[in-house]
Amino acid sequence: MSNFQNKINDDEVKNYFVQSAILIDVDGASLNNWGKDSTNSQGTDNATAVKKVFKNGRMYAVVAGQAWRYWWRESLGLNAWNLSPITRDDKVAYTNVNPIEYADDDIFGYMRALNENIKDLIEDIEKKLREQKKEDIEKIKKEKNKVKKEQLNKELQEFIHKSVSDNEIIVNTAKEKNIDIEIVSTIIHKNLSKKTTKTDDYKIDMSVTRVSPLKNSILTSITPIKLINEFSSMARQDGDAVLYEKQSYSTVLKGMFSLDLDQVGTFTKVNRSGFKNVTDITYDKVLEDGGCEVNDLINPNIKRARLNNSIRVQRAKDTILALKTIAGGAKRTTNYASVKPDFIVLAILKGGNNIFDNIAVEEDGRATLSIEALKEAIEDNKEYFRSDVYIGKASGFMDDVSLKLLDDEIDGIKIHKGSINKMIDAFTSTLETVIV
Repeated sequence: MSNFQNKINDDEVKNYFVQSAILIDVDGASLNNWGKDSTNSQGTDNATAVKKVFKNGRMYAVVAGQAWRYWWRESLGLNAWNLSPITRDDKVAYTNVNPIEYADDDIFGYMRALNENIKDLIEDIEKKLREQKKEDIEKIKKEKNKVKKEQLNKELQEFIHKSVSDNEIIVNTAKEKNIDIEIVSTIIHKNLSKKTTKTDDYKIDMSVTRVSPLKNSILTSITPIKLINEFSSMARQDGDAVLYEKQSYSTVLKGMFSLDLDQVGTFTKVNRSGFKNVTDITYDKVLEDGGCEVNDLINPNIKRARLNNSIRVQRAKDTILALKTIAGGAKRTTNYASVKPDFIVLAILKGGNNIFDNIAVEEDGRATLSIEALKEAIEDNKEYFRSDVYIGKASGFMDDVSLKLLDDEIDGIKIHKGSINKMIDAFTSTLETVIV
């Protein structure tokens, strides 16, 4: 039993988050550049400039949060995750939006706006049912008694549903497209009472959105950067040399991330933007495959389908463990740089605010860690911790900063210190206590 088990048992609302900050040391890197800008020295047509922001009049390197997520996701794919396939459709692209089969859809989120037109699928059976139930439809239209009318409508709906469910082609096609048979029956039921039907009468809103449980910042340099403009040429071919230019830098990048453990493997079907994570049929499949139904943390009227906890724990563990092997970045053939963390702090806290955002600072023009800021973050938030703190630092990185200055325990919170991989491994073993 963990030191925090009593608190976890007593928590009425179990909103637990992995909170982390990382530092990455890079030399001569060109990780996530963009096109030409005014800082290109040679004015060549083939030029890429470093992404940058300005603060207090000084320039800082930036790696887009999307780029970091891309490396992270790819690393999970190389660590045996079966990544969700991507479909390109005109000007949009989307994944399979299947968080049951594809863990990356669950962890990284998705959005797919789609109206499925099923006219070709149901027009034959609809025509047959309209003729077959013609007298019943007229009877419903003429019925004045509200209760009787509702009863007749219900009987017609049940007959339609049975007819659709017995149609093997419709059932198989609906399954392939993740369409609920109940929705198909409802569309037919509505159309039977109409004199004429339009194209829109056959459309099903299949739009789904999942906000990612994994949130991450951009990566940005702790200190202002001095850019190197690398002017190069391709001269091995006949004729004139082809000129090109790129910018690179040496710096320490800082970033932070948060993983919402309650949301991992948990899905809603509420018809609201951002809340309709799955269709009805996917929701039911979660329950059929060993999942369970749980209340929303805030609104008990909202039900959520939750995967088996063993799956949720494994997905959360895999996500954090991927940081041990994460790789990526542009210009790697000539400007290779490791993007694995050289420093990491990990903890589980109750609440979504990352408390480790100010621990990396500039001191005398160089990047360093503020041990005092780290101590203060732990002391000020001690009531929110639901795990020990795990701090990993690579040998050779910031050797002037000694983690020995940190006590082994701060206000009852144990501080574990060691190498990056050992601390990541030790931390992930605590996830089973809070994924409930």
